[in-house]
Amino acid sequence: MSQTSEKRAGSGRVRSAHLADTAELTKLFERAGKAELVQLGHADVSGWLDHGHLLVLDDAGTLVAAAVIDEREGAGQLELLVVEPARRGRGIEERMLGVVDALCEAFGRRLSLAAA
Repeated sequence: MSQTSEKRAGSGRVRSAHLADTAELTKLFERAGKAELVQLGHADVSGWLDHGHLLVLDDAGTLVAAAVIDEREGAGQLELLVVEPARRGRGIEERMLGVVDALCEAFGRRLSLAAA
């Protein structure tokens, strides 16, 4: 990947989130204007981890994107996709969706988007 496309797609690595990420997730949701998620706690993150996958894009310890995939009825339902506002439009959304799609495929599930 060229340096230009790396910057466009967002640097950092996509990984599974952990309970220890709760504070950083809360900061990401606050920056993204997701007021309903700012009061996030360990129980919420634990629930996401128990019923599917919570992926984050970690750029040197700062979470710049998060995706929640709920597994139900043979599908991987994308429940939430949040990207740092200052980094939107750089291909991060597409990168995260690609990882979500690949994860669902790896587990034999089809990707389904949550109803708005």
